[in-house]
Amino acid sequence: MTTPLLPVIAEVLPLALGIALSPLPLVAGVVIPLSPHGAGRGFALLAGRLAGVLAVVGAVTALAEYLAEIGGGAASTGIGWARLLLGVVLMVLGVVKWTKRPRGDDAETPPRWMASLESLSGARALGLGFVLSVANPKELAFGGGAGLVIGSSLTGWGPSVIAVAVFAALACVTVALPPAAVLIGGERSTPALGEVRGWLIRNTATISAIVLLFFGAILIGNAFD
Repeated sequence: MTTPLLPVIAEVLPLALGIALSPLPLVAGVVIPLSPHGAGRGFALLAGRLAGVLAVVGAVTALAEYLAEIGGGAASTGIGWARLLLGVVLMVLGVVKWTKRPRGDDAETPPRWMASLESLSGARALGLGFVLSVANPKELAFGGGAGLVIGSSLTGWGPSVIAVAVFAALACVTVALPPAAVLIGGERSTPALGEVRGWLIRNTATISAIVLLFFGAILIGNAFD
C-alpha cells in the first residue's frame, strides 16, 4: 500500500533540517553575501546547493523505488538496514566532531578558508554550493536517508518528484535567507548577519556534532518502521 505524500514529507522533514543546519554551508551562506556585491554570489551558492541536494536525494529515491518494485519485502528489509547504517555513520561522525571541536581561543579564530569565500566569483560560488552537497559525508547521509524514505514509501514519479523538491527547498532555506536579506535590506542587514557570522565561527563544530548525533538517532529509531 502506497504511503500518502504528506506523511512522507513529514518523515523526511528532520533530515531536511539536518542539511539546513549543516555548519559549512551555513557559514558560506552568511560570509559570501556579506562581501561587496555578494547577494548575487549568495544566490549562485544557493543554486549550486539546490542542484546538489536534488541530485543526491533524487538518485537515491530512484534507486530505492526501483529496489522496492523488484524486491518486495526483502528490499524493504534491506532499505531498513541501510537507514540503520546511515544513522550509525552519522552518530560516529558526531562523536568524532565533538571530541575534536576547538576550545578556548581556537574557537574564536576564523578558519583560514573562510577569508577565501569573500573573493569567490559567481561560478565558483555555484560550484562550491554543489560540492558542499555531494562531497560531504554528512550531507550524503542525510540526503541518502531522505531518498530511502521517499523511494520506499511513494509509488510513481509525480509524488516522488514533489517530495524530493519540497525536501530540497526546505534543506536549502537557511542558505537562501542571507542573500535575500542583503538584497532586500542592503546595508541595514549587515550588522545582524555579522553577528550570525561570529556566532557560527565560535560554534560550528558544536552545532555539527549535535546535528549529527540527533539526526543519526532519528534514522536509527525509524530504520524499520
